[in-house]
Amino acid sequence: MNRAMKADEKSSLRSRIRKQLHVLSIEEQKTKSRQLCHHLEHSDYFKTADPVLTFASLPGEPDLFPLFEKRVKLQSFCFPRVIGSQLEIRQVQNQVELIPAYARIQEPSPTDCPLFPRQDLRIILLPGLAFDPVTGARLGKGKGFYDRLIKDLRARPNHSVITIGICFDCQLTSVPEESHDQRVDAIVTESGILTTES
Repeated sequence: MNRAMKADEKSSLRSRIRKQLHVLSIEEQKTKSRQLCHHLEHSDYFKTADPVLTFASLPGEPDLFPLFEKRVKLQSFCFPRVIGSQLEIRQVQNQVELIPAYARIQEPSPTDCPLFPRQDLRIILLPGLAFDPVTGARLGKGKGFYDRLIKDLRARPNHSVITIGICFDCQLTSVPEESHDQRVDAIVTESGILTTES
């Protein structure tokens, strides 16, 4: 399948998943997010991870802030900030240190949050529109920020970063892949934890 056909397939899948997410009520999203956070907090991946790269959710995405608030005194948390085509990593100790920035996403304040060396990350929690529960393939929004970050980290000698996709059950499906796409090692949903082939 050529690249244009892959792009069309991805675009169609993005539209389908967005429609499925749209039917979830705010209350359903909150309930599923709480269940997801519980599974993540008690997973072997998460309990020993420090530091953690997480994300500020947009409408329709699982909300990880309850877990952040509960664990921030016990673990180091970082959030990404978009700089050009790359993600800058900054450590965050309080939700108020996040400010609206790229695409209305809450990002670390560059004046309040210190830079964090990306090579020291141990676990990355990734948002996505869809995840393949078998292969670990991820469908993002198409900008490739996380793909570039993960590719860079995996290219480093003796890397030990673990990547975990964060989504609701309705976002699990077969995902088309291109050569630049980076798979995740595991996926967490409201139903539990899936280890992928990645």
